[in-house]
Amino acid sequence: MRGNTGGPAADRDARLLEIQQYCAKLACDVQALSQGLHSSTLEYLGIEAGLESLCRDFAAHHHVRVCFYPENIPAAVHKDLELGLYRVAQEALQNAGKHSRSGDFSVTLRGTGDELNLEIRDRGVGFSPKDATGDGLGLISMKKRVQLMSGSFSIESKAN
Repeated sequence: MRGNTGGPAADRDARLLEIQQYCAKLACDVQALSQGLHSSTLEYLGIEAGLESLCRDFAAHHHVRVCFYPENIPAAVHKDLELGLYRVAQEALQNAGKHSRSGDFSVTLRGTGDELNLEIRDRGVGFSPKDATGDGLGLISMKKRVQLMSGSFSIESKAN
């Protein structure tokens, strides 16, 4: 009786398993990217459900905690405003997840009279907003998107 010493067949099987796992992860990433580009939850159920889904998916994908707090959200919000707020929240979470070194985030969407206020918070390392333009377009694109919605954009942060 001969024992299996590993050999070429075992190496091949291990490599096939590795490829299978890589393909499964790639499929999940493509699905997440697709959902990020077009949120059917946002389209069909509105901004509150869309942001709740975004927070849940971001938390699961990045293995962090994201709490969503909706407050006084109007029943009807214009679709362009919903999409704009959703995209700003997406970018803000991506930036915070990438740079804050925090594992705990919150997203609050608050209706106040005829306005909506979106707030993304973390307890990360902080940064100086005036030095944060860098090579990325994240903050610039969020600010421009908010301006297109006739809104105001602000950052409260400090390094360390």
